[in-house]
Amino acid sequence: MIKMITALLIAFAFSSICYALPHVHPITWKGQKWEYLVEHPTDIQTIDTVRMEHILDDAGQHGWELIEVTSEYHFYVFYFKRPLSNEKLAEHRQHLLTLHTNHEKKHAKLYEQLKQAQQQQAQSQKVNQ
Repeated sequence: MIKMITALLIAFAFSSICYALPHVHPITWKGQKWEYLVEHPTDIQTIDTVRMEHILDDAGQHGWELIEVTSEYHFYVFYFKRPLSNEKLAEHRQHLLTLHTNHEKKHAKLYEQLKQAQQQQAQSQKVNQ
């Protein structure tokens, strides 16, 4: 039973390491940072200039700049960008830090479980001898 638990814990630890979040690098780029918006309105299937102007005006009033429009099977996709605000950048950094911290806690917990299983297995082997 202990061997089975140990094997399961090792398999679980290995799989979590293999499928773990990629290493989160701190944001070090000193140049302009951008955020992007992709709009794909489902109500535009033909060229409707009034509706397209409404989408562009609305996005522009919120600081978005149109960078590309694509059309596939008469469905349009609008791509916008705007400078990333310091507030959004701080939120993004905090989110990455939270992900990294949770990832580290998860691995520490797995390591402790694996260590305990190994200790139990060693004790079990001593008892069986």
